[in-house]
Amino acid sequence: MNHFMEGHNQTASPLSIETKGKKVVIEATEFYYFPESLQLTVGQPVTLILKNSGQMEHDIEFENMKILLQQNDHGNHAENADVHVHSLPGKTAEVTFIPIERGVFRFYCTVPGHKESGMVGFAKVS
Repeated sequence: MNHFMEGHNQTASPLSIETKGKKVVIEATEFYYFPESLQLTVGQPVTLILKNSGQMEHDIEFENMKILLQQNDHGNHAENADVHVHSLPGKTAEVTFIPIERGVFRFYCTVPGHKESGMVGFAKVS
């Protein structure tokens, strides 16, 4: 799992991490997310916190969402990387990213059988 840094000053990009961010908590359990839908804004940093309240490991991955992702402690960014965060039972994990394209994007658990059991949701980016 990568560790992401919030609050890095990057003056070259209009999508700077220093702009006011949004924290979103998604709770995962067997076999659903709460909430199942999110409202995000293009250019607004998001810290997604995955709280695993279940008895199994869970994760969350967004399908085809174009983002700017904080990659490491040196402030490097990856454009169009995947938003993916994984959490063990009873633990939380987080990732910080900036959506850079409007649309509706599906998210789901990539643990085998979980998506098929209903661990799916949607994020609307406007």
